[in-house]
Parts: sequence; structure tokens; C-alpha cells
Amino acid sequence: MEFGFRELHWHSLRLQDRLRSRNQRLLDSVHAPGGVSFGLARIYQQVVDPEGPLQVHVNDERRQALAALALPHIPDELL
Repeated sequence: MEFGFRELHWHSLRLQDRLRSRNQRLLDSVHAPGGVSFGLARIYQQVVDPEGPLQVHVNDERRQALAALALPHIPDELL
């Protein structure tokens, strides 16, 4: 599967359009502990409309990524 900037941009626009049509908001918190994963997550964050219904938080510390979602730990059903 090829996935580049164009696909990332298209996906984020489509998701935000869908959220707007349903009058919903979504918070995405990304834990990116490594340099490459952090850089890619930041690109994703920059592509998303900061005024749109999708908000993206990127942190290199798991504790901060969970705090953005108001979670003390990863829920068991996601493990």
C-alpha cells in the first residue's frame, strides 16, 4: 500500500467533512516516542484543519498522550 502526503491530506479532509456532516467532534491523541514517528505524527497534525472538528494532539510521552484524552491509563479493551 502506498501512502503519502496526498493520501494523508485526502483522508483528513474526508474525515473532517464526515464529522461536520454529523455535527460531531473527534479528539485524536498520538503517542509518538521515536523521532520518525513523532515527525510523521506532527505532519498529520499539521495537515488537519486546526479549526475543524478533528483535533490532533501529539506527544512523545505516553502519560501526556493519555492526559489529552483525560485517561489515567490505556483501557483494557484497547490492549
